[in-house]
Amino acid sequence: MVILDAKDVTFTYEGDVRGVRGVSVQVSAGELVCLLGPNGAGKTTLARLLCGLLDPDSGGVAWRGQPLQGMPPRERARCVALVPQSMDRIPPVGVREFIMMGRYAHQGRFGSRDEVGGERVQDCLRRTSLDGMEDRPLRALSGGQLQRALIARALAQDAPALVVDEPTNSLDPAHQLQVFRMLVDVARGDDRCGVIATHDLNLAAQFATRLLLMKDGAVVADGAPPEVLVPDVLEPVYGAHFRYGSWERPGSADGDQRFVVPWCS
Repeated sequence: MVILDAKDVTFTYEGDVRGVRGVSVQVSAGELVCLLGPNGAGKTTLARLLCGLLDPDSGGVAWRGQPLQGMPPRERARCVALVPQSMDRIPPVGVREFIMMGRYAHQGRFGSRDEVGGERVQDCLRRTSLDGMEDRPLRALSGGQLQRALIARALAQDAPALVVDEPTNSLDPAHQLQVFRMLVDVARGDDRCGVIATHDLNLAAQFATRLLLMKDGAVVADGAPPEVLVPDVLEPVYGAHFRYGSWERPGSADGDQRFVVPWCS
């Protein structure tokens, strides 16, 4: 089942700065798709288009066949959740209250009670290793803790599609692995999918079912990690050389699947 479907979307910022141009991508249930590419490639713009937070200049984005453009915000929040790179302004609230904000889409029009909200928030605290910090002010968190709070708030939305923009920038290696494993669990649930914009080629290689490599606002490669993580595809996009080694993909069907994983040299 296709959950997110972008068809020939183009978006240009003010000053004639092109964000994405003619991008088409389908994300199906059970997929974890990583958006790769250098700075300015269009990853963040595409992520925001897939969430309906930007309206394309041309083309369109649909969630299970329904156009996201024009969808009321509360309804859209029940369909797609976004984890941004950062926050422009940190609200003066505690961690639990902040995560509970992700439940607003499940409240009635007049603020009727969300019967499962408290349980879901507690589960999200646990899954992001924030349990025990629920009463801490959001402004007192470290950068990595704040990033995990953003992820927890998005998980609390219970949206079938989760779009995450650079989730590991402020995280130590242990929490980077934890976050990707958690996102895999979410994306591969029934009728769910995930899209992650990331610079971490190694984590993408380990956990993604599919990679979209972008350059100058366009998708230049779309395929499984062994098809994209090769010198002829990567090096013209990044303008850099890489060292390549073998990697046994965790959870592969035959247990012996190996492909190259790049490290910058």
